Amino acid sequence: FEQMLLEEIASVKLPGIIFEDNSGAIFLVRNKQVTMRTKHIDVRYHFVREFCNRNSDGVVQGHVEKVKTEDNTADICTKNTDVKTFKYHEKEIDEGFPVLKKKVFGKGGIVENLKQKLFGGMSSTV
Repeated sequence: FEQMLLEEIASVKLPGIIFEDNSGAIFLVRNKQVTMRTKHIDVRYHFVREFCNRNSDGVVQGHVEKVKTEDNTADICTKNTDVKTFKYHEKEIDEGFPVLKKKVFGKGGIVENLKQKLFGGMSSTV
């Protein structure tokens, strides 16, 4: 939704960013190889791989980015965490995700690197 809204309002076309703390999952998204250990994964779960690769128009819809497990705020909703971890993420949520914003939008952040990678320094409104 946010991608479509940005494209409509500001003519910005950037891929959605998926934060993942599992290196194996990132590897499976970025590599199309099938092995004895991965062939059991149902085809319907490969939508993330398709989402992160260029489509027939040459457009990348998504990008998977590694996040440290201790910085993964979603963990407090999906895992049992200790009080210290919960309080850290609670503070992050209350303050509007300052660490995440810096990582994504800060100087040398993910968005800046994606623009360079996808557009080679050209304007992202192409």
